Amino acid sequence: MFDFSKKKTQLTCSDINIRDPFVLCENGIYYMYGTRARNFGRKTGGFDVYVGTDLENWSDPVQIFFSDKYGLNRSSNWAPEVHEFNGRYYIFATFEQENGMRGTYSLVADTPDGEFVPCSKNALTPSDWWSLDGTLYVDKNNVPYLVFCHEHVQILNGTVCFVKLNDTLTEAI
Repeated sequence: MFDFSKKKTQLTCSDINIRDPFVLCENGIYYMYGTRARNFGRKTGGFDVYVGTDLENWSDPVQIFFSDKYGLNRSSNWAPEVHEFNGRYYIFATFEQENGMRGTYSLVADTPDGEFVPCSKNALTPSDWWSLDGTLYVDKNNVPYLVFCHEHVQILNGTVCFVKLNDTLTEAI
């Protein structure tokens, strides 16, 4: 977990330049993730987390996923969302697949401040679809689903879709 005693700088929201922000609250600590805005749409290298206790003051960014290390820095590293599921933390994020289309992958760590590693071998979304912006939904029976967007670049009007996931969030069923 994040060590506040090693906090170097105190940033405010106006100091942070990210897109697609997502905030997770765990035990009164806020973890903010997002798409690196610098070089957006190009090889951004992964994801960072900012940690704070009041939604206004934040730590320096800490890199929690290194997309180059895992061959996922083809172009897009977008829209990370972090969810706790069965005692572990999962990022659902958009990456360019080997076929050039975008898809949502899962990454996993034991704590919300990483380091995250790939969980799914491939995209959880259909491989022949342009998909993005995946989020986890867990029903009342603890069955996980991925809700995502089938992009307008492939179909005229984007649609919201879902797929059921296995219990380890490594693949769609």
